[in-house]
Amino acid sequence: MYYLGRLAAARPHLERAIQLDDSLGHRSQPFVLGYSLGHSGVFSKCHLAFVRWLLGYPDQALRAVEEALALARELRHPQSLIYALHATCCVRQYRRETDSVGEAAQALVELASEYGFDYWRIYGDILLNWALTQNEGTSDRIARVGDDIAGILATGTRIAVPWLLSMLADLHVRAGQAPDALTVVVQALDLIESTGEREQEAELHRRKGVLLLAQGAADAGRGEACLRRALDIARGRDARSQELRAATSLAHLLAQEGQRDQAHALLAPVVSWFTEGLGTADLREATALLGSLARERLPSR
Repeated sequence: MYYLGRLAAARPHLERAIQLDDSLGHRSQPFVLGYSLGHSGVFSKCHLAFVRWLLGYPDQALRAVEEALALARELRHPQSLIYALHATCCVRQYRRETDSVGEAAQALVELASEYGFDYWRIYGDILLNWALTQNEGTSDRIARVGDDIAGILATGTRIAVPWLLSMLADLHVRAGQAPDALTVVVQALDLIESTGEREQEAELHRRKGVLLLAQGAADAGRGEACLRRALDIARGRDARSQELRAATSLAHLLAQEGQRDQAHALLAPVVSWFTEGLGTADLREATALLGSLARERLPSR
């Protein structure tokens, strides 16, 4: 349900799985989940963290992944610890906490290398290179991340690849390569259509819209349509964090077009819904934009 984007439906199942594991004193056996092996309690807490972030609870998401990491360390099960480190990277990246992504990714690479888990070593390398490019050059790291994603695809794995591609697109943007970034985002959206994995769909449409708008007036209509589609998808799935990003991007566009009242009316109820995560980058940016729009709406004396 999580990977299909059915977030509200996924949450109670994950919470119940955690309750059952707690009742067993974490004695449940490791099991295979898709592309990895791990402890049910750790996996459930990790996926609950993802769901909570998407539903608009970034602080609860962080607590859930911290609990998963603590449980994995207590169990001393390497694959569960690797998965918890990966989930820590994910949640920190969602929250746009670059330094914390880099720290967790470095630990993930080291542990995966120690135990010979090549898939997770490559996965960690992608996250680490994404984090390092926030403060360093990008050209060499773009090539490395691209090769790493190709390596993952070569194994036959498709799960979570749209999210990895979104990070590659981010690196292209930072390098001033917007057309390349757009190509990667379109590739990620095509992959979503072929697999049905939709938890990143709204965010990728938002990215596509922003990139189209950056190409100039000729693509402005398509860009706005992508932003509105991202907003509709996020709202349809109660994905409040993705709704916030889409609404912020669309409000920026409306403000640039002189539609400041419409921009304020769009963004204000989205921002006011949030009761936590007020210090995260997404909410700080949205609140700053909302304040600017509110000041511009005040009548002059």
